[in-house]
Amino acid sequence: MKKNVLIFMFIWIIFPFILINDFYPFFRFGMFAEPIKSNIQTELFSIEIETDLHKKIIKSEEVYLSEQHFQYLIRYAFYQNKLKKLAQTLENIIQKSKNQKIKNIFLIHKIYNQNKKLVKSTTIPLKF
Repeated sequence: MKKNVLIFMFIWIIFPFILINDFYPFFRFGMFAEPIKSNIQTELFSIEIETDLHKKIIKSEEVYLSEQHFQYLIRYAFYQNKLKKLAQTLENIIQKSKNQKIKNIFLIHKIYNQNKKLVKSTTIPLKF
């Protein structure tokens, strides 16, 4: 019985290493580790709407989302080329809540460097 328990414990300890199909866990630690790199740049996205009277930056509370979720959705739409669908959804939400006629919606994409200085700013119109 003791022999069976020892064999089972040995297999239980070795079993995870048998199932490894790459060496990624070993690259994170020890002599294979890469140095930690700081974040080189920061991206910020914002949505601006244009009505007959003025232009206004949309805050996340106006579309009933948290700031992180709102940023995630904008970033996802930007990189997946789904900006028109996002713009249509935002237009529907804003028109229902504010009763405003929206002429156009703009995506503002800003990139900052490590020193938090603006490197690049682009404004993309989202026409329907």
